[in-house]
Amino acid sequence: MNRRLLEVARSEKPVLLFSLLFQDEFEKRTIRAVSESGETQTLNWFCDDHWRFDSYSRYWAPASTGSSQPLRAPAGSMKISAIPTS
Repeated sequence: MNRRLLEVARSEKPVLLFSLLFQDEFEKRTIRAVSESGETQTLNWFCDDHWRFDSYSRYWAPASTGSSQPLRAPAGSMKISAIPTS
């Protein structure tokens, strides 16, 4: 699935890759590669998982361009408060 995600991101060049990771569905290096491509912004929505920030979420922060958790900014990712609709 990691290889396929990279193939689709390279061929389709989406503006945004929006994910809702719960476990390690992808490898961090895969999400990081999409983020660093310069073609696609990556955003992972961690919902209400502040309870597992130290054991899970914080390790994904550097791989994504943005995140949904305010706690994640110190871990290396900018905070996204709202996504414009237009």
